[in-house]
Amino acid sequence: MGAVSVMTFRWGGLPEALARFGILALVLTIAAAILGVRLVRLGGSFETSRPPSSTMAVFLLAFLCIPTWCVWLGASLSRTG
Repeated sequence: MGAVSVMTFRWGGLPEALARFGILALVLTIAAAILGVRLVRLGGSFETSRPPSSTMAVFLLAFLCIPTWCVWLGASLSRTG
């Protein structure tokens, strides 16, 4: 996702908004991974207590952005190709 977004910024061919959304999704995914690791280190596992709502919001956004970006990429490729 990050590589395609960077290539879109550099050479074009796909919508720039798609590239920006891809970078956002990548940042959110990395943040979700970091928060997940932090949560496990603090509590021992995901099951010890209810995860904070901010952590869950980042997980939700990250994992909604990835399929949305993939669908948008497919739609953009079908229009250009």
